Amino acid sequence: MSEPLVIQATLAAFPIWIFMVLIFIVLAMVVAMVSLVKKSTMRAGKELEERYPGERIVLRDGGNFFGLKSRGVGQVRGNGLLALTEKRIIFKQLIPSKWFEILLERIIDIEHPKSFLGKSVGVKLLQVNFTNDEGEHDAIAWAVREPDKWRETIMREKERATRF
Repeated sequence: MSEPLVIQATLAAFPIWIFMVLIFIVLAMVVAMVSLVKKSTMRAGKELEERYPGERIVLRDGGNFFGLKSRGVGQVRGNGLLALTEKRIIFKQLIPSKWFEILLERIIDIEHPKSFLGKSVGVKLLQVNFTNDEGEHDAIAWAVREPDKWRETIMREKERATRF
């Protein structure tokens, strides 16, 4: 019976200004992280343009990487910049810094599963099934804002690229 009194006494002894400072610190950390991600994404956009000069960027947005099937389930998810050019899909993962590239002619199909490699965020993902450099079927997936738009645009660009 004395436990509720101990908790009330502890909370009463804890000054309100400490709560306010903690809230301020958490908010400052969130703002700093958002700013860091935005700056990193802008830097990745410049790197993308330098790395693929002359390629028309058809679509580009942030994406959350869910992994590459051939590398198994132990991969770290991460935010980055996803871009579609007239020749390829490119993803620049921010942390750790990695580049992924899929030529449009190697794409087999695109799906929208709710999970990939045992990972899920409760939304439709953009899963690209393709033939890798070793000639084997592979897959890669991201959480993106408009997965249907990405699928339609990728398939349209793939058709254009393979027509010539």
